[in-house]
Amino acid sequence: MQIHIDITEEDIYRFVFSPELLSKDKYDYLTINRERFKDEIALCLEMKNDTNSDEIKILTDSILRKINSTTIITLFPQITRPTEGIGVKLAAASVLKEKKSNSMSFADSDSKYLIRIVKTESQTLLYLFTSENSKKHFKLTFYPSESEYQIKDLSRPIEILEEDVIEKIIIE
Repeated sequence: MQIHIDITEEDIYRFVFSPELLSKDKYDYLTINRERFKDEIALCLEMKNDTNSDEIKILTDSILRKINSTTIITLFPQITRPTEGIGVKLAAASVLKEKKSNSMSFADSDSKYLIRIVKTESQTLLYLFTSENSKKHFKLTFYPSESEYQIKDLSRPIEILEEDVIEKIIIE
């Protein structure tokens, strides 16, 4: 049985231009599955064959920088324990029922990104907190619904559609 390994554009680039920098398992996987990645490998090989010109060298360096600039972060729900006290609860005599806001938190494994989703009676707001000050634009994808949102200003929340279930959020 063959193991599946996630291959990125950078891995294919290194497979062609500098295989010694590629991990052995990825190199072996790309070698075995060369037919699956034939178009991507062919493009890199074409660039490698044309690297005699300075323009092509600048272009390939630019491509590698662009590949390295895109990072994908996965955030998972954070489980919190209820803060309600233990004891007897009595039903209120009031006919009116006050609606409370509801919130969920999501964080990555390194705790560099935190998303807080706050549901109120009228809207659902998403707040993104990060320790990465260099990035200003984020693309969020919710799973399993695959809803996508863009954040350009971290100082304000964005309004999102209410999701029934959110298993994870991907940030690019």
